[in-house]
Amino acid sequence: MVVGELLRTAVFPTVVSACIALIGGGFLSHSGKAKDVWQAIGLATGFVVGFVPIAAFVFPPVQIVHWLPLIAGFSALVFALAHFFGGKARYVLGSLALFAVPWITLNPFFKRWTSGQVVVSVVVLGLAAGILYGSRWKTENHAPVKSAYWVLIIAATGMSLTHLLDGGAMSGQIGGAFAAACGGLFLASLFGKGISLGPATLGVYSAIFSALAILGYFYVEVSPVAILLVYCSALSLWMFYKPLGASSRLKHIGFRLTLAILPVAIAIILLLIKASEDSYGGY
Repeated sequence: MVVGELLRTAVFPTVVSACIALIGGGFLSHSGKAKDVWQAIGLATGFVVGFVPIAAFVFPPVQIVHWLPLIAGFSALVFALAHFFGGKARYVLGSLALFAVPWITLNPFFKRWTSGQVVVSVVVLGLAAGILYGSRWKTENHAPVKSAYWVLIIAATGMSLTHLLDGGAMSGQIGGAFAAACGGLFLASLFGKGISLGPATLGVYSAIFSALAILGYFYVEVSPVAILLVYCSALSLWMFYKPLGASSRLKHIGFRLTLAILPVAIAIILLLIKASEDSYGGY
């Protein structure tokens, strides 16, 4: 049973995202834009493949969690279109996808919130996703390709672990499927010629990551400090890279990975301390 569950929620998302990114981006496409779009599709599809065994695909959605595969698919479509259109249309479509995430996921609260609370929440959370997506300008031109993928995996794994450690068993598993799909992209980049992290892929990642963060804080009640720390981990993508030689490159990658791992490690330690205190308080 455990092996079957691992296959469905971890192995299958990795294989599906890797195959789509590798076949579509590595063999069927020659332009950088097309390769990036295939990766975005692979990430969204791999995530959905891992999501369905955990929470099932329900349409129309009954609970907020059921919106996650739709958000993944919608963001993949929008960012693919945005990437091909380019220019101002890219920014408009990208903003539409990222601001739609808090609008959809926070919708049940809108009846109880004032108009001001709704606007502030959607704008702040949409901008937070936009800041993460904005790291595309660094990864597109400067970032070491492989270490950029590692950051995606580390931050997604951190999101999964914070959910699991703070009471969100289902959402933690969903976060694990997300991390597995990111791992598939890394594998594709190892074997596919010219495959690198691009804006469409980062857009889909930002949308799913943002949805999981909102789900964690507003519904699972994961510690906001832990979620913020994991978000800081993902922001290490903003580090730029200048090719100053092999040793400098290795130092930079090590520094970047430290910045990605450290916030996640702190979040986990804080949650373990919290769990220990709660357990002790129960006696």
